[in-house]
Amino acid sequence: MAEISRQLGLTIKVIGSTDLTHYGSNYGFGPQGSGKQAVDWVRNENDRRVIDAMLGLEPEKVIAEARVSQNACCAGAAATAIEAAKHLGADRADELAYATSYRRGTVLWDMWGLFCECGVRISECGIQDRSQESEDR
Repeated sequence: MAEISRQLGLTIKVIGSTDLTHYGSNYGFGPQGSGKQAVDWVRNENDRRVIDAMLGLEPEKVIAEARVSQNACCAGAAATAIEAAKHLGADRADELAYATSYRRGTVLWDMWGLFCECGVRISECGIQDRSQESEDR
């Protein structure tokens, strides 16, 4: 696929998707209790480890981290996307956004718990993503 796309002058974009930590009694996972300290732990420690593995383009570490820490429910999809992108020449990743469902004092936290998401773009160093230019205009 990589060689054919190069021969044809085509750009291939790879998409992999996984939610991050699902936290709370609804998910059967709550090692840090509840409230702000739990959200801070999820955001700054548990999710950060798997995000850092993604940003480091380390697919094996993404899978291992998710298995140990329950911080990515579809780590295989993310790891596969990383590996495919690397085969296509990608050599860097950027964190685009991170969000949790936590809203202090809301029914959402009380009933469902917390889930988290992060956007990561993987690209080849020196290649500018033209899709961003059109969005900026």
